[in-house]
Amino acid sequence: MIAKSTKTRDRQRDYGARISLAVFVVLTEAAFLYFRASEGVAFILAGLLITFALLMQLRFGMRPNAAAPADIVVFIFNWLFLDFAQKLQLISAPRRLINTSTVSPVQVVMADLVCALFIGVYTLCYYLLSRRPAPTTRAALAEERPLSGFGIALAVVVCAVITVTVAPLTYHMNYTEEAAQDSPLMMVIRNVLVFLPSATLLIVLHETVHRGVRWTFSRGALLVLLFVLVLFTKNTHTDTRFLLGSVYLSIILVVFDTYFKSQNRRIVLLTLGMVLVFPLSALFTHHLDVTFESILNTIESHYFEPHYDSWANIYSAVEMVRRHGPEWGHQLLGTLLFFVPRSLWPTKPVHTGVFIANYLIANYRMWFTNLSAPLVAEGYIDFGAFGVALYACLLGMLVSLLNRVASLNSKWLYMPLATYISIYLMYASRGPLMAVLAYGLGTCFAFFLASTMLHIGHRSRYKSPASETQSLLRQ
Repeated sequence: MIAKSTKTRDRQRDYGARISLAVFVVLTEAAFLYFRASEGVAFILAGLLITFALLMQLRFGMRPNAAAPADIVVFIFNWLFLDFAQKLQLISAPRRLINTSTVSPVQVVMADLVCALFIGVYTLCYYLLSRRPAPTTRAALAEERPLSGFGIALAVVVCAVITVTVAPLTYHMNYTEEAAQDSPLMMVIRNVLVFLPSATLLIVLHETVHRGVRWTFSRGALLVLLFVLVLFTKNTHTDTRFLLGSVYLSIILVVFDTYFKSQNRRIVLLTLGMVLVFPLSALFTHHLDVTFESILNTIESHYFEPHYDSWANIYSAVEMVRRHGPEWGHQLLGTLLFFVPRSLWPTKPVHTGVFIANYLIANYRMWFTNLSAPLVAEGYIDFGAFGVALYACLLGMLVSLLNRVASLNSKWLYMPLATYISIYLMYASRGPLMAVLAYGLGTCFAFFLASTMLHIGHRSRYKSPASETQSLLRQ
């Protein structure tokens, strides 16, 4: 009886953060309807529909016992980028979107319906897949061998050499996705080599924390050195704030994994990271004076910056398809073949962010092409409403897979890899998909390369991380 009541209290605590978010979502919708109710019944119903979809995601699309924080990240993106930022922008500028498009109430309704479809299908897919039991194979229950001392030393030396010789090439570089696609070498340097210190640190940290390694001077010195190398390779001169957040939030979750097993604590960490820390980081990335006034101004103007153009670009994608029809996989083909240089494929599609920007430049007053292209826009431009549902299903499958990978304890690689990809989904959901896929696959390869180096020196025969991942996918 006592055990049952304790379990009930734990479950209520797990719901606490979600209930708070639900109340905030409802209050935001009520305030929005107060300011925009004059637009008509269809406008009101569309806003209510996307709010209802978010509430369903809060209830059924977030698992209290999820091994990876991916489902929380997906909700935060959908809430902040597709709902909250949209409402603030429409209240502030009722006739002009952040991407220079002209606002049409009918088209706002269509964009909201498309977003609600995406959230609803994702929630249903993830909920159904999450009902499957966790893997209980021998590989999942096997005890991982300790990392090789020689392998750790080798990995640190390799990371140090990369930091000194290769990483400076990315400093202050005017990097664009188009430039990277024209230079496969630059893709390897930026996405694999420069990320190697971060992958190595995450794996070694995970092994140190969970194996209960006795802290010695040599182990502490190696970890400090790896962290310094990460500071040199992952900073405001080499990456965007989204990508930096993926690395440093992953480090926090790996180091304090036991503390952040609680869903409430994960939600608080990731929500505060996006709502407060991410806006305030502009004070340092843009070299602004850190004063109380600048802090308030930064938070106030944050949701009107191009970082939050996701819903506006979905709006434009709906307009593009209405005028010109879907692309029928043309953009997806370019995404899947991102590694083919444009010199060999002159008609290679530009990534979807540029595709949307070119339309806005031709029809509105847009002046630059570095726009986002969230999964909703990617799917709608290629295949219409079917594409939105398809991409939502694929996202649900990916989040479910990350939970299963993070639950494996047969390799020190799996939990850090799943944690990083989960946080990376914040950037990936924003798009464009071509850049996301190129960078994401590169970082995954860096994780496998780091894991291989860290195990050099063992004579025992063990399955490679790649073979065990393939076994997991076949389950």
